[in-house]
Amino acid sequence: MITGGDKASAEGINTYRVPKIQLVSQLQVLLHEGRLQIQKDLINAQALVRELQDFRASYSDSGRMQFGAREGAHDDLVLALAIAVWDATQKPVPAAVFGYY
Repeated sequence: MITGGDKASAEGINTYRVPKIQLVSQLQVLLHEGRLQIQKDLINAQALVRELQDFRASYSDSGRMQFGAREGAHDDLVLALAIAVWDATQKPVPAAVFGYY
């Protein structure tokens, strides 16, 4: 689940609560460092690049940071990529932590 919090947490074997800022930040770092590149011949590569270009950080009236596509644009592919990157970079949690063996 994507949350507005500040720390990721596990709620079972395959259930996690991850703050959007953590997902977006990790994706930004990997793209900026060149450690994550988008292969041009992927089916939705152009749509993903367009979504990344339209993705913005802004602040609400109460001062909370918000992330999303500019008005009228989509961010589904950006968030899907961010979730995949987050999941791929996590260390496996032993089943015993959740009481499973």
